[in-house]
Amino acid sequence: MCEKELACDYLPLTYLQTFPANIAPYNSFLKTVHEAVKVTDEYGDEVSFKYTPDSLIADTKGKMIVTYNYRPETKTFCDELEAGSCKMDERVFAYGAIAEYMFLTNNSDEAAMWDKRYKDLIEVILFCNRSLKIKSRRWL
Repeated sequence: MCEKELACDYLPLTYLQTFPANIAPYNSFLKTVHEAVKVTDEYGDEVSFKYTPDSLIADTKGKMIVTYNYRPETKTFCDELEAGSCKMDERVFAYGAIAEYMFLTNNSDEAAMWDKRYKDLIEVILFCNRSLKIKSRRWL
């Protein structure tokens, strides 16, 4: 649950896939599509696209390359987690899992404390992914 929340709301998991035509049925995507980020033609030029109830259609002829954010698959106990950032570590997932467990067991005070830690750690990760730029000053 935490993995899906992180991938869909904070740090997206991105995948690039090529299709032979300008129509891509959703069941032909290798991952579960959350949102298409961009579509390019075979020459790398970005093209417009639209969603239909059963496919994604691009404004191009020939093949297309779709960059999209995807939802992680449901995991079992032994599966590895998918992280959307190299700064993401197991601690983020653990804090989120503990907060969720405390909520489900009606420990609202503990759940609030762990949820705050979870959200604070997400903010730190998101802040670290931004580059800081300081405007240069002119001295007269």
